[in-house]
Amino acid sequence: MKIETGMMKVVLMACATLGLGATAMAKDIVVTSTETVKYSRTEAATPVGAVKLYGALKVAASRACSDRSAPLSGFSDSYMTCKGAAVSRAVADVQIDAVTAVYLQDTRYSAMPGTVTVARR
Repeated sequence: MKIETGMMKVVLMACATLGLGATAMAKDIVVTSTETVKYSRTEAATPVGAVKLYGALKVAASRACSDRSAPLSGFSDSYMTCKGAAVSRAVADVQIDAVTAVYLQDTRYSAMPGTVTVARR
């Protein structure tokens, strides 16, 4: 009985190793990185607090989207796309009108042609 259990572990380890190898060879590997930003809702509802929180969200998005193995990754299209999506999602998640207003003001001038920004109140 113990021999069968030992063989089962070896087979499971071999399958896991093969699965990891196949995953590593995939072209489109999705890696999720998160950053936590702590804030006060009442402070973030003020104009100054909204600007501070929005800045913190942008910094967190930069950290989450950066590729530490590639020093110049901050200039890539994938980095910019990731950062834009992360900031947009974070602003939507906090659901504070003042932060949304700062975001809309910031992205109004930096939006690429053909991009639509939608805000929910």
